[in-house]
Amino acid sequence: MEKAVIPLLREISPSTDAEWHYFRRSPSKAPPFYELEDVIKDLSFALEDLERHGQKLPPLLCF
Repeated sequence: MEKAVIPLLREISPSTDAEWHYFRRSPSKAPPFYELEDVIKDLSFALEDLERHGQKLPPLLCF
């Protein structure tokens, strides 16, 4: 997923640090499961970015 998203961010954003600003990688601590702790962490990051920067909430991808 990261290998597909990072080049797109570089292509469409004028900012040189777009990949670090718009993409957050937070691997699960207990692969291959998405533990409640990881869900809460990811939601906290998304809500913080929404509140601080007005960013839209990210899409949710489940595999």
